[in-house]
Amino acid sequence: MVKPRSPHTKWAIALLVGLTATAYAVSLDDGPTPVAPVSRSEAEGVLRDAVRLARSGDLAGLCQSVADVAGICLHTVEGTRQSGQHPAETAPTIVGERRQADMLVLEVAGTRTDGTGYHADFGVLRTDSGPRGFNPVYWSGVRIGTSRPCADTPPNAVCARSESSPGD
Repeated sequence: MVKPRSPHTKWAIALLVGLTATAYAVSLDDGPTPVAPVSRSEAEGVLRDAVRLARSGDLAGLCQSVADVAGICLHTVEGTRQSGQHPAETAPTIVGERRQADMLVLEVAGTRTDGTGYHADFGVLRTDSGPRGFNPVYWSGVRIGTSRPCADTPPNAVCARSESSPGD
């Protein structure tokens, strides 16, 4: 014969089930997982891939496999073609770096096939596919700007630059 449960037992079971379900739901929503910033070696690896593809003439491959947004990259490639700007066989030199938002920006300098020099920003950000180039057309001379004036910048943050480089 089954002994009838007391009303307190039913409440205790309901409370236990409710607490377990709440704990499970909270464990599922710990918020977004922090994304590790791109390291210097990862950014240099993306730059090496971009240089390799540019040297081989595979600019569509550059935009498909290195760029974060292939359409913007293809547009930039077309602009450099129309301007007669082509990447040289020599890799650019990294002349500086900075963090800007969620990117590591490698400041690069080099020479195009026609002998003109360039200074450009090669931004690398982490995506679901791994580190990708924000604008991997390094010979374009594109600089990644910021609208924050330097006077309002806290220490170690990025501010707008007013410098210009010959050959850009």
